[in-house]
Amino acid sequence: METHKTGLHSKDISNWPFWVAITVSLWLAFLTRFMTDDGFIYFRYALNFAEGRGLVWNPGELIDGYLNLLWILLLGTGLKAGIGLVEFSYMCGLLFFSITIFYTYRSIILISDAAWFNFLLLLFMGSNFSFVTCATGGLDTHMQLCLLMASTYYFLKMVMCEDYSFV
Repeated sequence: METHKTGLHSKDISNWPFWVAITVSLWLAFLTRFMTDDGFIYFRYALNFAEGRGLVWNPGELIDGYLNLLWILLLGTGLKAGIGLVEFSYMCGLLFFSITIFYTYRSIILISDAAWFNFLLLLFMGSNFSFVTCATGGLDTHMQLCLLMASTYYFLKMVMCEDYSFV
């Protein structure tokens, strides 16, 4: 049976570094949760969007003052579903935070088979104050970082393993 080290189901690499690091990181992110004032800028745009006034700061004024349209649409969708903006922002931030750690782990195991090295690298990343607090700040930081790490993983997989699949 052929084994390869491209995912969490690999036979030749222990996955305990991922599970320990993600558990510790999510716990730290939840404990240090806070909301930045810039997050409330996104919330105002999302509120106006959800209430049918468009992607505006003030109804009737066509001024764009946001950086990430997708984040506003996502927050507005959560608000339309009946979830509070702060709570939905926490949920989305922690989800993208988790996916970022997942793709970081997948990238690391393409480079190293050493479980302790993988664990320490993930733990250092997952316990970094700036990285952890951005998970719940109300901003799109981890959405962007998630895309970056997923892209990095698939690039490394393609270059190092000559594997062009997205599995």
